[in-house]
Amino acid sequence: DLQPGKQIPRIMELEKENGMPENVIDGRRFGASVFAAGGNDAERSLMRTLFSTVSNITQMPTINSAEGWAFKNTMLAVQIFLLGCHASGLATAPMEGFDSRRIRKCLNIPDRYEVPVVVSVGYEPEEKSSGRFDLLD
Repeated sequence: DLQPGKQIPRIMELEKENGMPENVIDGRRFGASVFAAGGNDAERSLMRTLFSTVSNITQMPTINSAEGWAFKNTMLAVQIFLLGCHASGLATAPMEGFDSRRIRKCLNIPDRYEVPVVVSVGYEPEEKSSGRFDLLD
């Protein structure tokens, strides 16, 4: 999801419905909008200023874009998927360098989502071929 901040109002509404104090919700709303790369221009400007100032004093993490964060977290899930497939006797091949625009179109995926990786899954053939000549040839 390249627009993680879109759900912040709904999350805050759910917290309010479940008895979260209003002052806690307000604090979370600002933090969530800043770290989800959402918020308005003033909030984003404040975040950049705060992190650049504090990073001169102490070590600070690199703030990634929503796309960078989503891709990194997706790859963690893909790793578990690949391991699960292998444990189930399936062969996998993660791929990148594909046309994500066409994949989104074929699968009716909204533009706010990106496809960071494609994984082919299947059974390995009985007879494996390396696609190379024998050493004697």
